[in-house]
Amino acid sequence: MDEGEGKAEKPRRRAWKIIVGIAVLLLVVLAAVVASLDRIAEAGLEKGATAALGVETTVASLDVGVLTGSLSLEEMAVANPDGFPRGHLLKLGRADMGLQISSLLSDTVLVRRIILEEPIVTIVGKGLETNLGTILKNAERGPDAPDEEKAEPGAA
Repeated sequence: MDEGEGKAEKPRRRAWKIIVGIAVLLLVVLAAVVASLDRIAEAGLEKGATAALGVETTVASLDVGVLTGSLSLEEMAVANPDGFPRGHLLKLGRADMGLQISSLLSDTVLVRRIILEEPIVTIVGKGLETNLGTILKNAERGPDAPDEEKAEPGAA
């Protein structure tokens, strides 16, 4: 091997080391995201539902099956709005949903199954209002509505 070939080999080796290093780094990041996906989705569901409904929403656990197109959640609870007795509008022991993954890229998402276990819905009336009606009004106003605009029992 002459001297020119040896000098050309060093930049190639360095380039391959950089490429392999970047690939390994991407795999580590991807593995971390996949490992954290359930917790990220759980926090997103709790935060999004709480903002949209105007009441605290909690989930004990959430399992997202990216490759299987499944979602399972355990112990979901939607609290009653202010002005109603303490407790929950909805408590759900478990929910499972499955969808066809390829349909996510189309205009219509195909849901294969929805299974709800131990659903408990408690509707409480106060005057002419109900906890369900108040939460539905909150949802119609959207998560960006100021707190003053959130529906309260007895408000028209």
